[in-house]
Amino acid sequence: MSDLDDIFRVMEERQPGAPQVRIYLVTIGSPPVASLSAALPDYEAVVPRSRTEIAFIRKMAVESEEQLRLKVQRVATIVAPLMVADSRLSGVYDNSKGRTQFLVELRKIGANPQFIEIEHPPDLER
Repeated sequence: MSDLDDIFRVMEERQPGAPQVRIYLVTIGSPPVASLSAALPDYEAVVPRSRTEIAFIRKMAVESEEQLRLKVQRVATIVAPLMVADSRLSGVYDNSKGRTQFLVELRKIGANPQFIEIEHPPDLER
């Protein structure tokens, strides 16, 4: 097993601890890691699994899905100019028990300079 496998296994097998927001960015080519890290100083960059993605984590509590949505929209507005068309941004909130509580997904489609939220069917379990 590689070091990257170990890092992501630990992330996926989260233990109870501080609540956190995770931001995942996936793009067609290599994301501009240095520019994204500079644009999101409140978030800790996580080594990517592949050359097309990067993750950021911030220890913080979120009270509702709407509050997460606002946080994710703020990040999306900041990073949109740095990302190419057809990029994806996912925001996930893990509570203090290490359980994922909320998910917000956005996509930058075609010539649209901003990310837009991807709607999930109401019966979709997350």
